[in-house]
Amino acid sequence: MLQLVLTASRSGGGKTTAACALLAALAARGQRPCAFKAGPDYIDPMFHRAVLGVKSHNLDLYFSAPDTVRRLYAQGAADCDAAVCEGAMGYYDGLGGVTDTASAWQLADTLDLPALLVVRPKGASLTLAAELPDARVTAVDISDTALRIARRNAERLRQTVRFERRDILTGPPEGEFDLIVSNPPYVTESEKRQMSPNVLRYEPHRALFVPDDDPLLFYRAIAGLGRRLFAPGGTVYFEINERFGTQTVELLENEGYREIVLSKDFFGKPRTVSARWK
Repeated sequence: MLQLVLTASRSGGGKTTAACALLAALAARGQRPCAFKAGPDYIDPMFHRAVLGVKSHNLDLYFSAPDTVRRLYAQGAADCDAAVCEGAMGYYDGLGGVTDTASAWQLADTLDLPALLVVRPKGASLTLAAELPDARVTAVDISDTALRIARRNAERLRQTVRFERRDILTGPPEGEFDLIVSNPPYVTESEKRQMSPNVLRYEPHRALFVPDDDPLLFYRAIAGLGRRLFAPGGTVYFEINERFGTQTVELLENEGYREIVLSKDFFGKPRTVSARWK
């Protein structure tokens, strides 16, 4: 039986999105998952129940003794095939944000469960290098200016990140990878008139727009490169244009990827796709 505590390094780190995606994926495979939430928060369990139809319970180590929490967990997980416990705030952040009491860490320790750390790697190569010190992080961009600023920040923060200037359409980065995360250009030229003036004025257009007749240009290129760059079981995560979720999934299927998951944002719009290389 799959049992874990799902946590992150901070509030807003993507715990609820990841928990909902995992619960939905388990249910789609015919399993009977249940969910739990660390602490008294009633909103996240509401997502689990109302959106996914999965029973969800609170486990609060401030109001309840450890033995009580263990009993409540056993009762809630009875007759289920999987149990996902969503943490609150950061992994070690508990009561008042200044103690580990009632934290996700204490819940994992009390229930003797492994913890799965959710990270949001978009625009976070330096942060990932700090949060995952054993990881080897490569940041790729076509802009010399962006890379110059990123290198300066890495030096200032004493983080080891390999920076490469690459046009991903013409050449791959060097090395073998377990994980590729990309938020490539995906706004079609015809959608430009719908963009906010401040975005059009200050965002580099080559970081935003793709031709109307080839909106998956970068996804196709990166998926193809992944076939050469991935270690066995490597995973890719994309942010996508909400209009092309199904097409992105089909592209990855045709490239030979498996375990493809299309996830929605809180507005119910397709927003990310993940896939594993065989």
